[in-house]
Amino acid sequence: MRIAVIAALLGSACGFEEARLARLKAAEAEYQNLKSAPERERWLVTRGEHVYLNGGDGGIGCAGCHGPEGKGSPGVFPPLVGQGEHMGDCANHARIVIQGLSKPLTINGHTYTMPMPAQPGLSDIDIAAVISYERTQWGNTYGWCAPKDVAAVR
Repeated sequence: MRIAVIAALLGSACGFEEARLARLKAAEAEYQNLKSAPERERWLVTRGEHVYLNGGDGGIGCAGCHGPEGKGSPGVFPPLVGQGEHMGDCANHARIVIQGLSKPLTINGHTYTMPMPAQPGLSDIDIAAVISYERTQWGNTYGWCAPKDVAAVR
C-alpha cells in the first residue's frame, strides 16, 4: 500500500513537472514568434506582472515582500521604485533574482538586512519577464531585459 501511494505521488509530481515544462516551452515559442522589440517588451512586461504577483512557474512572487506597487516595507523589505542604482543593468538585476541577496542595503536612509531568497527555479524567460516588469513599472524607466541577458548570467 505504501509503495502504491509513493508511486502515485511521484507520478503526480512528474506530471506537474511535465506540464510546467510544456508551459515554458509554449511561452518561449510565443516569445520567439514576436517580430518586433516593442512586441517582445510588451509580452515580457505582461508575463512579468504575473511572475511578480504569483511567482510564475517555479518561483516565489515578489509582491509578497516588495508589495504589489513595489514600495517595499521600510526597514524590512526594500522598495523597487526608483532603485535603478541597486538593480543595475540587466545582468546585475538577473543575478540578484537568480542568486538572491544577503548583503545589507541602505536605501533612502533605511537599512535592509532581510535576505532575498534565490530564485534559481525560474526560467530565463520568467526572470527576463519579471525584471522587465520591475524596470518599467511604478515610474521606473530602466528598460526591459531579454531572456538572452538572463542566460548570459547563468
